[in-house]
Amino acid sequence: MMALAFCSLACGEDPPDTSPSGTTGGAGAGGSSATTSGSGGGGATATAGTGGYTVPDPDRCSSGPGEVLAVDVWSAELALDADYIYVLASADSSLELSRLPLAGGAPERLATQSLYGFGLGVRDGVVSWLARPELLVMLDEDYVDWNVWTLPSPGAEPSVVLQDGVRHLSVGPRGIVNSRIEPLVIQLQGEDGPSDVCPATGVNELASNADLAVWSQWDALFTCSLDDGTQSELAPGDEKTPAGLLVDDEYAYWGSDSDPGVWRAPLPGGAAESLAADVTTRLLGLAGGYLYFAPSTSAVATQIQRVDLGSKAIETVVSEQGNITNLVADATHVYWYEYNSNQFYCLKRAEVP
Repeated sequence: MMALAFCSLACGEDPPDTSPSGTTGGAGAGGSSATTSGSGGGGATATAGTGGYTVPDPDRCSSGPGEVLAVDVWSAELALDADYIYVLASADSSLELSRLPLAGGAPERLATQSLYGFGLGVRDGVVSWLARPELLVMLDEDYVDWNVWTLPSPGAEPSVVLQDGVRHLSVGPRGIVNSRIEPLVIQLQGEDGPSDVCPATGVNELASNADLAVWSQWDALFTCSLDDGTQSELAPGDEKTPAGLLVDDEYAYWGSDSDPGVWRAPLPGGAAESLAADVTTRLLGLAGGYLYFAPSTSAVATQIQRVDLGSKAIETVVSEQGNITNLVADATHVYWYEYNSNQFYCLKRAEVP
C-alpha cells in the first residue's frame, strides 16, 4: 500500500498497517484500531489516532501565490469547520483522513482504511465520509459495499452508520443526507437510523440545507422537503448539465462541465439566474457573500475567481497555480488542492479581503 497523506514525503515514520488482514500498527496512530467485518467495509481495518506529522517541502508546489499547508501524492476531498480543514486523501483502495488546524500547526491523522474514499463532510465535530472497496464501479450491484463511515471525535474508532448501496453523501445542518441504490431514494439519517424522504432516480450530485435535499439528475435539478417529502423541479429547462452543486438557505448554485456558465436558483423552486458567463467549472465554494469558482480551460483550472452575490461583480483572487482539483472557502480564506508539474498534490490557501 502506498504511503499516506501528509506522511508520503517527509514524516520520518511509517504509517500504520491497515491491510484487510486486520494487523494493526503503528507509529503515530495511537495503536488504536477497529476491524469491521462483513459488508460493512469489506473486512477493512480502520485505524484511529493522531500523529505529529511535519509538513513536507513546499518547494514541491507551484510558485504561484498562496500558503502551502501540506503536500501529498494523492488527490483528496476537502471539508471545513470553524477550527480545521479536513482532508480525505485516497488512491489504490487506500485512504487517509487527516485534519489541519486553521490557526496553524501540524496535521493530525484521524483514520486510515484499506478502502477508496470520497464524499466528505463535518458537522459539530463529527466527520463523515463515503467509502467503497474499488475505484471503478460499472454496475448497480457493485454499489453493495458502499458505506458511510463516521468518526465522532479524534482518537475514537470509525464506524459504519449507513451500510450497502449508499451512492451520494451530503452533511448539512440536519446531519447526513444520502441517496441509495436499492431502493432509489433520498434518506435522512436520524437518531434511530435512516428514514426514506422521497424517491430519486439517477442522482448525480447531492446537497442539503436545513429544509431540503437538492440533487442533479443529468440535465435537471430537483428538491425534496426533509420534513414532508414534497418534491419540486428546480429551474426547469435552465440547468445545462449541472455540476459542483452547492446550497445555502436560499439558493442552489452550480456550474457545468460542458455548458459554460455559473448559475443559481431560489429554493425550493424558481428560474435560474446567471452569475458568470463563458465559464466552465465544477469546482465551487461558498462563503462570506461570495461564490468561489475555478474556471477551466481544456479541463485545466489554474486560477480561482469569485462573484459577489450582491453586486454580481467578478474578481480573480488566486492565479498562476497548478491544476486546481478541489476548493473550499470560509469568510477569510480560500483553500484548494492543486496538481502540479512535479506530480504532487499541494494543499494551499490564500487570504481574501
